[in-house]
Amino acid sequence: MENLLEIKGYTGQLTVTERKVIIRRKGLGGFLARGGMAGDKEIPIKSITAIEFRNANLLTNGRIQFSIHGEAGHKGSAVSAVNDENTIIFTKSQHESFVKAKALIEDLMQKAEQHAGVVVNQVSSADELKKFAELKNQGLITEEEYNKKKKDLLGL
Repeated sequence: MENLLEIKGYTGQLTVTERKVIIRRKGLGGFLARGGMAGDKEIPIKSITAIEFRNANLLTNGRIQFSIHGEAGHKGSAVSAVNDENTIIFTKSQHESFVKAKALIEDLMQKAEQHAGVVVNQVSSADELKKFAELKNQGLITEEEYNKKKKDLLGL
């Protein structure tokens, strides 16, 4: 799967693919944030329920924090966000890259939601024919209606 975006933050690296977000803890900031418990965190795009984004400025770092279906996040203070495995802290110089990442992830979330709403209903001709045969046997349709549908389904 191709990486659409890779950026480094203060407490980790964010990689975005078409189907998932990967948070890697690299460097000193990643080590300090996770206390040496570094490991990749892969989050399927379809599991992300919200993105909390705090802007970085001259006085404070920013953060991007992912809420995931079925997980309780560490919302609230910056201290708790540093320890949250679903959060990357970034500096003012990294800010614009993370703004782009947020927009990309939101776009992928929207596409995943639209794709999930498309229901493919594939019913075979045999299944349809069986259903109409049952309707005929129950007296709900006539023999003539059944034969017409049978010809339509079989392409005769």
